[in-house]
Amino acid sequence: MSRITKTPEEAFRSVQDQLNAVLNKVLTEYRLQLLTGPRRIKTVLAFLDRHRQPIGISLRGSPWVLSLKQEFQAIPEGQGYRLHILQYAYRLQQTPSVEEEAEVRFEYVSPLAQSDFPYNRHHVQFHRDSRSASPDFSLSKFHIPTGGITIEQVIRFLIADLAFLRSPSNGRNHYEQVKNACVNGWIERGTYMSFRFWALRICESLLRSR
Repeated sequence: MSRITKTPEEAFRSVQDQLNAVLNKVLTEYRLQLLTGPRRIKTVLAFLDRHRQPIGISLRGSPWVLSLKQEFQAIPEGQGYRLHILQYAYRLQQTPSVEEEAEVRFEYVSPLAQSDFPYNRHHVQFHRDSRSASPDFSLSKFHIPTGGITIEQVIRFLIADLAFLRSPSNGRNHYEQVKNACVNGWIERGTYMSFRFWALRICESLLRSR
């Protein structure tokens, strides 16, 4: 949980300084910069090129390139402002261009940024040809960092990514059982959105499509 500051700018600068201190000590001499919107309550923190566009930067003693982009919003609370993460993307890639497909990317999309995001809000994705990164790039051997994963999030993955409810082997009765379970209270812990609300919307949209 971020601390309360007197102004949005103070909150933005505090996060910028903290991250730069860590990155400059461990990974790179490049520094994150702020792109603050006209209302001054939202900002993007990223590595920027000379045209102030997001870019990947070389890592010290490594062939890898890191792209880091975080979007924040300062929300009034009490006599000050508290910082909320709207979304982020951490990309490990082989070129500086953020338009290139990353080898690995860690992403988050908050309910404030997109309330109806159908996938797991915290997720990791890989290059379509992940073995192109190096001969040793094996997804079966890596220990990918994640937060705590609930069974509700696994169910979300089954529904949104693996089209579980669309499987021909799952008849209408099974579908209705899942819908009833949604109604009766699956809650995705640790987020702003109840899993029940999200899953019910997915269930209803799938039911209409049958």
